[in-house]
Amino acid sequence: MLAVLKMSRRNATNSNSSVLGRYGIGSDSTLSGRIHCHEDVATAPLILRYLTLTGNPRMNPTNIPFAIKEWDVVCEALRAGEQHLLLRKGGIREQDDQFRAEHDAFWFWPTRFHQTPDQLSPAGRKLLDQMQAKHVGGNRFGVDLLAEVQQVRYVTSATKLAEFAPLHILSPDTVRMRFHYRDPGVYLFLIRVYAAPRPKLYVETPEIAGCKSWIELPDPPSTADLQPVVSDEEFAAAQEKFAALLA
Repeated sequence: MLAVLKMSRRNATNSNSSVLGRYGIGSDSTLSGRIHCHEDVATAPLILRYLTLTGNPRMNPTNIPFAIKEWDVVCEALRAGEQHLLLRKGGIREQDDQFRAEHDAFWFWPTRFHQTPDQLSPAGRKLLDQMQAKHVGGNRFGVDLLAEVQQVRYVTSATKLAEFAPLHILSPDTVRMRFHYRDPGVYLFLIRVYAAPRPKLYVETPEIAGCKSWIELPDPPSTADLQPVVSDEEFAAAQEKFAALLA
């Protein structure tokens, strides 16, 4: 069984307004109107792009402090446009009768913790062999990828979950393990990924270290020069594939 919760246009607008509010943008602002008038608010382009185009410093969300820990190789797959999904067991909240990510936009903190070749698909293993490590020495890490969550869906069928393999680089065994961990089921995050021109370097502090999914970055990277890692057309194709698999 696949839990697919449909969002009404009204709920989409209300939900989008709450996101804008986090960046200090009122519902009466020109930017807010532009997003609300989008044909499909639930899949509107990244808010950061709108904010950058306005040229209004007050509206520029340069402070996105949240980051999610993800395997180094998965970050590279996202950067290369070879992955468009995150498979998560948590990091979810419910709002307006729908599943939402705990944070609508967040950075990636690359980690090698538990990352091994056998947990990857053949494409993932090839990428792991080719990639340059993002760890820049010792306990220093480079952060330069940001995601905006486009959709969240909860899958309660292992068979259905296996059909999403073209959208990620995890091995079938890894996917099954995540699915059956604790309660059967996995949340799928369809994400649009953006890259900064250069990584911002951080030292792993005790507050950041450890087995935790979400962290808060001190002095977060700037969002001013973010660029999408794939074209609008490529991402639209990924969205269509995701929608077809949900059907």
